[in-house]
Amino acid sequence: MATLRRAPLDATLEARGRAVEVHEVRLADEADEPRLHPWRPRPRVLPPPTGERPLDRIVALTGAHVERTPPRTLVLDPPEAAAAILAQLREWGYLADED
Repeated sequence: MATLRRAPLDATLEARGRAVEVHEVRLADEADEPRLHPWRPRPRVLPPPTGERPLDRIVALTGAHVERTPPRTLVLDPPEAAAAILAQLREWGYLADED
């Protein structure tokens, strides 16, 4: 366990005569608040599922019968990885082409 030490007497006496610097503090804007959770894209607005039976609506919601590209694993350098992520987000419709 560490033991606490006091400042030497001469340093304490010297500090009495020193001026204290006062700095102006800028109030944080809402944009400056720290993010306390992982970033998630905004949800997309989708039409409600269609179908007469509950099973038809569940299939429509889950996309069980929809053709899709299989998952893939990419090993890329950071700039290429960022470009691949942005391209995938555009493909899914989370980003517009001009972003």
